[in-house]
Amino acid sequence: MFHSRQVLANVVQYHGVSPSIATGAQSMGVLQELWVHFILALAGWLQRRPDISIHRGKGLTMRQRGGTLADPKLLVRSPYLHTLQKGDQFLVWHSLFGNPTILNEDAHAYLARFSEPTARATVQNLYEGVAIADQPLSTFRRLRFINPLGFDERAFLQERIQRRSDQGLDGSFIDYLELRASEACNFACSYCIAQNATRVHNRRYKKLMDLETAKKAVDLYAQLLLRTGKKRAEMTFGGGEPTLNWPLIQQTIDYIDRTYSSQLPFLFYLNSNLSLLDRERIAFIKAHRVRISPSIDGPNAVANDRTRKTSRGEGTFETIMASLQGLRRAGVRLRSCSVTTNQTNFAFVERRFIDWAQRQGFRSVNVNIDVMNDDDLEPAWVASRLMEVVRYARELQIGVSGFWRRPAENLGSSLLRHRTGFCGAVRGDNLVVDPAGDIYSCGYSNQVIGSAHSFASFFDVGGRYHRFLQRVAPLSQEYCRGCEIEGYCGGGCLATQEFNEKDNRKVRQMCELYRLMTRELLLDLV
Repeated sequence: MFHSRQVLANVVQYHGVSPSIATGAQSMGVLQELWVHFILALAGWLQRRPDISIHRGKGLTMRQRGGTLADPKLLVRSPYLHTLQKGDQFLVWHSLFGNPTILNEDAHAYLARFSEPTARATVQNLYEGVAIADQPLSTFRRLRFINPLGFDERAFLQERIQRRSDQGLDGSFIDYLELRASEACNFACSYCIAQNATRVHNRRYKKLMDLETAKKAVDLYAQLLLRTGKKRAEMTFGGGEPTLNWPLIQQTIDYIDRTYSSQLPFLFYLNSNLSLLDRERIAFIKAHRVRISPSIDGPNAVANDRTRKTSRGEGTFETIMASLQGLRRAGVRLRSCSVTTNQTNFAFVERRFIDWAQRQGFRSVNVNIDVMNDDDLEPAWVASRLMEVVRYARELQIGVSGFWRRPAENLGSSLLRHRTGFCGAVRGDNLVVDPAGDIYSCGYSNQVIGSAHSFASFFDVGGRYHRFLQRVAPLSQEYCRGCEIEGYCGGGCLATQEFNEKDNRKVRQMCELYRLMTRELLLDLV
């Protein structure tokens, strides 16, 4: 039976982090539901049956016949395409340009005609009515699935990415500020990315930020947003445990309210272990609408206390739960929670954890794997378990997010049109200021890109920020070449890359997990 052409524009729901600084498992901001648009098209092209002529409309006929019209321009299927099959449908994407697209068997066969260099007229000649033959071809060319022979897709895209990196020197990339109020912590979580980073990297180590540094950073950030026409500021207090420096948090928010409330609305986030919140602090949090993303590593003490302990080695589950109850009694809305896992507690990420999250009133859960320390978690098992949790949570209308979603989410944003990166850090969106006033794009990175105390040269051509943008730009990582998600993963978490050597087992584990999860999430769409 003949089916007319249909072009479907589907919208697929994902759950991701808020647009606050998302540079590590501990600084994900408040989770919220995101809508990620995939171009899912070309389902239902003309179906070909070579033994008969099939008529459509005003005598247009699709048929097999010999002969080739003169057309010197050869076209060929991109070598960067990757395909997943589910039943009679195929999901195809381009590892550099993205554009995930669902094809039926005939559309897939049409694309396969260009596996070898082919003149457009050769395919047109299979149809009576050139317009019909050109319809899928023009779409495939727009998606970069088919290109002129000899077209260097990588060089074409790299040139545009480089040009876009240079555009960031006007300051327009910057959206978010994080003040690392305290690099000390009263917890000693086994996987802690913050403590690992400050211990291993050769950083000037000042534990608590002073008000002068905080005000300097806020002023630089606010003036930059006003100059570049931004309408809202988003700021995170992070660490370590930022509430160890609670006076600074209060004083900084009060300063912002006095100085900028009439010019620029601020949205505040607090990444805290919740252990030091009393009634007075909770009242301040509510009054200033500070958003909190609580971290808890399991639905009970058995799970949580395996990894999340105090600096004295004591369990933390009961303390965290008491603070959650105090926040709720005060009317502070908690939409989400975060869990970080390693080989010690990953097995507790299961249905019972989602059931617990639902009882707590969370609408989303952020689940991340320890991105720095080597362990024995098998990526295939992790991917399988995560997908089980994702599907079960979906039934309960709870979102499950994590860095393992990022490459699949990014595939819906073409590198030609969007600044795409594994996180805000590698996009150059963030100013993360440590207690000494040094500026990083990621709070767990060892790459200083400027200073709050000498900011005038921050955006100079060839300066540290500019070199950083060039170093982490998509397609710039040599060891990622040939990967099926190269353009949309970019090597994964920046901290993983810096904490481990490029050929380290942990890097390979995370790369495999990102590939597996991308395939699973894409197949879940079909």
